[in-house]
Amino acid sequence: MTDSLPDDHARDDEAREEAFVDAVIRAGDALGSPPSPDYRIDGYRAAADEVEDDFVQATLNEDTFVELAVHHSDDDHTYMVFFDGSATWDIPGTSAYRALHITRDVAARTFTFAASVHPTVPFAQNWLIQRGCPANQIDVTNPDGPRPADADTSRLEQQLRTSGTRYRIIDTYTHDPVPGHDGGQTWILTQDQDPVAHAAPYRLFVEETTLTSHQYTLREGAFTTVEEARRWLNDPTTPLPPAPPSPANATARRAPQQGTPLALPPRPVAPPRPPHRR
Repeated sequence: MTDSLPDDHARDDEAREEAFVDAVIRAGDALGSPPSPDYRIDGYRAAADEVEDDFVQATLNEDTFVELAVHHSDDDHTYMVFFDGSATWDIPGTSAYRALHITRDVAARTFTFAASVHPTVPFAQNWLIQRGCPANQIDVTNPDGPRPADADTSRLEQQLRTSGTRYRIIDTYTHDPVPGHDGGQTWILTQDQDPVAHAAPYRLFVEETTLTSHQYTLREGAFTTVEEARRWLNDPTTPLPPAPPSPANATARRAPQQGTPLALPPRPVAPPRPPHRR
């Protein structure tokens, strides 16, 4: 009987993995194929051959794009944020959010565009805001995605959206949901270039999504060096070091932050899982 235990455990693990895969497939079937993005370029042509080639490349996997936020301006600009499902099959750790800015020349009936890949939605929104999108016009409107779990998450997202070039991204990693875990995790290691952050300029943002509750949290940690932040990622046995509160004069230089006081203490950030995605 004892000799058969490893085989029994292997069969149990295999059954759990098969059940997980079946659940993912059923969820995908229930959602159906996402609608094709409306880039609003019907009747337009690319301004140059290289623009057309680059646009085809940037939208090659559009059948896996899930539109999260979009703004069509009155002056012929389109700003879009997508979740790119094809990132799951890319190099492990690949960021899964795409931002797209299309500019139309009505007189010439041509268009140009710029695209960028980001680890989380607020960084994608930030990039579009820097390119001229009104900050209050690029909120997430897709009702099917997870929602912020608490006010701390909403406050940090607003801070990142409207921070301009304050945070320089050093490294990121995205862990997709895997069998045996309830969700995914993305961490973003940045350098806070605001002078008020000189004591601990390296900021680690950790976003965790919980599938069962359909929610996510975002937390910020502060470190004095990049090496210190990486040591925490490799061995997160201590709490994520909290970022010190910003002085009043530093807060005034940023856009107003939204959010309401928490009814409960924020949940702790769970340790990063091993670097695999499938």
